[in-house]
Amino acid sequence: MGIVHIFVRATEEELTRAIADPTNFEGTSGRPPDEMADLDKALPDIQELLVAADIKVDLELGGEMIFPYGNDTDFVMVWSVDDVADTAEQLRNVPFDRLATFVDDPDLVDDPDELDYLKEYYEDMVGFFVAAAEARAGAFMITT
Repeated sequence: MGIVHIFVRATEEELTRAIADPTNFEGTSGRPPDEMADLDKALPDIQELLVAADIKVDLELGGEMIFPYGNDTDFVMVWSVDDVADTAEQLRNVPFDRLATFVDDPDLVDDPDELDYLKEYYEDMVGFFVAAAEARAGAFMITT
């Protein structure tokens, strides 16, 4: 088991409603796949690589926590339109191959499948942020 992170694109109106009344949050229900980025359990390793590469993006604690979700260990962070745009700007020109040069975890170095796993989730996440920024959207980050 482990912690799973999912980003979900949101309009400013959806963000405002959820902040005002968390019961308005609908999670991933009814969302098309292109409006989400499921990072599975890859976020901590991706964050570690971003820090090592001196990329100023905090995926784990970015945004603003608004409420627990589901149970006591799950929560939702709200990423404003500006948060999403700033993150997209920081990540859009950082190919995974640049981050991979900072890998020092023996499990990742010795297993190309593990590195491919991180690359796939990183590239999906970057695509999510770029598309959301172009749509002038914010995001929810669900941690479960």
